[in-house]
Amino acid sequence: MTSIQGPRVSLAADVSRAKRALARVGKVFDGTKLAAAVGNSQVAWIDDNFRRQGKIKPWEKLKAATIARKGSDRILIDKNRLRGSFEVPRVTRTEVRIGPGTNVKYAAAHQFGYPKRNIPARPILPPLDVAQKDAQRLVQNMIDAAVTGGAF
Repeated sequence: MTSIQGPRVSLAADVSRAKRALARVGKVFDGTKLAAAVGNSQVAWIDDNFRRQGKIKPWEKLKAATIARKGSDRILIDKNRLRGSFEVPRVTRTEVRIGPGTNVKYAAAHQFGYPKRNIPARPILPPLDVAQKDAQRLVQNMIDAAVTGGAF
């Protein structure tokens, strides 16, 4: 049996800085803090969505009869009950939940629409892709802060 041996190539690199940076990430990374930041960011997005009356796509205008009854053309904002109900009720190292408080049972009817009552869908929550991009941005910010020794 013949063995063919060619030239060998080797590469050496000092990875001590990278190891130290990764060690800082491991020490500084706080899943609960990150989940809370994601939750609070999403609640801020929801608040802005109410302010703009539809952030991604303008919400369908109110009917004249509704405006007359309410005395206002502001959509989903009478007493700010629904708008003010969005909170971050649960945060763990691996999960964050965002939603209306239990006192606002009609949130889903507005999020998805309710044809039986002629309520059009007026999405309140951010679309999944928007929420994911925001979460990824916050993860990167936390990693960058850990690597550079900054604050998150």
